[in-house]
Amino acid sequence: LEIATAIFGYQGTPGLEAIALRHMTQDVQTKYFTMPNVREAMNRLQSTRHCCGYSNYQDWASSTWAKNGTAENTLKPPYPVPTSCCNTTMVGSNSATQCMKLYNYGAQTKYIYTEGCFPRYKADIIMFMYSIAAFGIGVSLLQNFNNLSQLINEGDHSLF
Repeated sequence: LEIATAIFGYQGTPGLEAIALRHMTQDVQTKYFTMPNVREAMNRLQSTRHCCGYSNYQDWASSTWAKNGTAENTLKPPYPVPTSCCNTTMVGSNSATQCMKLYNYGAQTKYIYTEGCFPRYKADIIMFMYSIAAFGIGVSLLQNFNNLSQLINEGDHSLF
């Protein structure tokens, strides 16, 4: 079981990455507009991880959110982004409104986070899966060490 856990931790990473990318793509493309809990989670992810969209900030342009209007009702093509993509440190204040004005729908990208969230999230997935693998290997080694210790303590020296 421990070895199986280690193998899953190592081999399961690409599958988990594909699932996570599919969900994040759906979150940006459709769910952000219709589901408040997804919107809140994506906004939190973008503002705390300093990222925008799943692959980059341009992902938002083809989203249902951009095509159907927004709560701010001020975003226009070519590259609308949520205010959670604002790099407020570049603006010099914490004003998302000021950030959006300076960003000017893609004309001044230095005011927003341009890198996508998935590459940052992917690194977390890899670390998590490798942690599972390391845990499985660690438990397996501990059990083998325990078995060897019991054999030595019982006086069975036939292995030596």
